[in-house]
Amino acid sequence: METPQEMPLPILLNASNSNTPRFFGKNIGNPSRTRHGATRGGQSPEYICWQAMKRRCIDPKRKHFSYYGGRGVIVCDRWMNSFENFLADMGTKPSPKYSIDRYPNRDGNYEPTNCVWDTWSAQANNKRTNHLITIDGTTRTLAQWCRIYRIEPSKVRYRLKIGMAPEAALSAADYRL
Repeated sequence: METPQEMPLPILLNASNSNTPRFFGKNIGNPSRTRHGATRGGQSPEYICWQAMKRRCIDPKRKHFSYYGGRGVIVCDRWMNSFENFLADMGTKPSPKYSIDRYPNRDGNYEPTNCVWDTWSAQANNKRTNHLITIDGTTRTLAQWCRIYRIEPSKVRYRLKIGMAPEAALSAADYRL
């Protein structure tokens, strides 16, 4: 006869997924799924972000791989296999309007010293494709200057294209050639 220590534990199969072993209703098939507690009732926004960040950098079949992994952007070792480390370093999103941004180095890797939660509008000012303009020692994107001067970006882009100085291009005056 088996002693209590040798007796097998009662393993039940989840009715919705017969491949997931359960012990008295608790998932024992993949303990990493419940270790951090951030996926109860579905996946947390931070967990979804972590997964997407990794996929952009390692999966060549992903739509935007060429902008991330294809350019050499990687996820640091500390975050690659540990959502817990990612969550400990980044914390939770301040609100649903935030997503991960590689800042201050937009060409850098996903790592604790180069990532912040930021809004879409703030991230739009941190893109490689932005047209940067410096006026009196202050550098901003064309869109930022246009908001300050209350002028249409397309008008300023045209003016710069034909050779106008940035200060003149941002002027509200209507220049006609």
